[in-house]
Formats: sequence, C-alpha cells, structure tokens
Amino acid sequence: MSAARGSSMPSNISIQLTALRAAADTFVIRTEMRLAAPEGEAENAAMSTVRTEIRSLSVADRLRLLEEIWDSLAETPEAIPVTDAQRKELARRRRAHARHPAAAKSWAEVRAGLRRRK
Repeated sequence: MSAARGSSMPSNISIQLTALRAAADTFVIRTEMRLAAPEGEAENAAMSTVRTEIRSLSVADRLRLLEEIWDSLAETPEAIPVTDAQRKELARRRRAHARHPAAAKSWAEVRAGLRRRK
C-alpha cells in the first residue's frame, strides 16, 4: 500500500495495521513450523487475538490490511519459502519459454481472454 493511501487512514486503524503487520511478519516467518509445542501456545493465543481483531474491522479496512500484508511480503521476496516442487515447476516453465518464446502471451492478451470467458 502506498504511503499516500495509508496516511489518509484514521489513526486507530493505522495503529491496528501496524500491530497486525508485526504479528503477520511473525506469522509469515513461522509458516513452516507447527505451533503445538507449549512455547507455541502463546503465539497461537496471540494469533487468535489477531484473527478476532481482523474480523472486527470493516471489509474496507480488511482489504487495506490485506494490501499492507501483500506489500510487506513483496518487500522481502527472498524470505518467502519456495518448495522444491515450486522450484522444479519454475525451471520447467523457464525451459519451455526458452524453447518457444513466441508462445508467450502479453498480460493484455491474457486479460482479454479472461474477459471473453465471462
């Protein structure tokens, strides 16, 4: 989310977004771990509180929060775990593109095709 959009937000929403962003950052780091251990119970409780707070936001505010989370993930793509299967699929797609670059479609072509399906 751009700073301009974030700055027009009421301060209580901004504070909630900051707290939720911090919780989300912790959650993203822990996506590969199970939190069933006793030390994870506090984190489970914290995430439960975060979920409750998120649900109390209006739809518009939840959408803004979602944008904030996506933007925060985009800032550090190297921190997002990629599985071996995903790496293999990316490599397969790169090889396919290298063999047949003319088969690629522009975003405009893809979007037009999707609109025709409606």
